[in-house]
Amino acid sequence: MTTDSILFPALVQHQDDAELSFIASPDDWASRALETHFYRGVQPGDRLIDSQGRVYWLCCTGAVVIPERSDELLTLPQILALVRGHAALQNSCCVGKLGARTISEAIHLVAHLTD
Repeated sequence: MTTDSILFPALVQHQDDAELSFIASPDDWASRALETHFYRGVQPGDRLIDSQGRVYWLCCTGAVVIPERSDELLTLPQILALVRGHAALQNSCCVGKLGARTISEAIHLVAHLTD
């Protein structure tokens, strides 16, 4: 599958892990998907969440991670809950006050929290 239907920026969430990874662009995804430590760490249940809230399950094909589109669509409150969990893991202050008006804004928060 190509990344044509994925609206970037996006997040990668590993199953049972509050840590999120920020993916800025298709080029960022293309390089990340080929990194040895990334594709070796992909497990069933890992997912990419795009700026529309669309969920893509991550599958390994050889040494490449392929996002498989699902029917699941997350809402802004659901994504903010993930971002708050990530912020808490980063020991950020005032996690409960984190907010965003759009899913894209919520995803960008992850980039700022890990800077």
